[in-house]
Amino acid sequence: MAQQRHETVRRRNEGLAKSVHSCSEKEHNQHDADKARKDRKRARDRASERNRYQDPDHRKRRRAQCRAWREAHKDELNERRRRRRWADPLFNEKRRARKFGMSLDQYRLLLARQNGACAICKRTSGRALCLDHCHVTGKRRGLLCDKCNMGLGLYDESPEFMQAAIAYLAQWRDA
Repeated sequence: MAQQRHETVRRRNEGLAKSVHSCSEKEHNQHDADKARKDRKRARDRASERNRYQDPDHRKRRRAQCRAWREAHKDELNERRRRRRWADPLFNEKRRARKFGMSLDQYRLLLARQNGACAICKRTSGRALCLDHCHVTGKRRGLLCDKCNMGLGLYDESPEFMQAAIAYLAQWRDA
């Protein structure tokens, strides 16, 4: 059997590098068949990706699959969370920062700026503070206690409603 030169391109840390090796005709044909098979699979995967976004029920099916998997593995997931919480004393703080889309350092800086207290009532409590943000722009404003955060929410973050409430309270305070 005649020897054939077969070039393959391998990805290296700093770009592409070619390696050339000799192989028999049978091996060469096998390399080509493998490459063609991989190319067909890649094309199928790309087509599948495109079709997935065109299917309106895909999201529903996928969410149902994920929900079923989580339900089947609930004990395992809970145990993993318990171990992580037990092993990492900063777990809750990290989770809170990640939930707010900030790093732990950014969260701690915001907390330190407010001296660990609510930005409105200036009280500290043993409970975690909520991150107040504008629901229109998404901009973070500060950390609030549960009561102040709910108060803003119940007044739809409207300064007019809050001023009316202040006027109402002032009216009855003097009486």
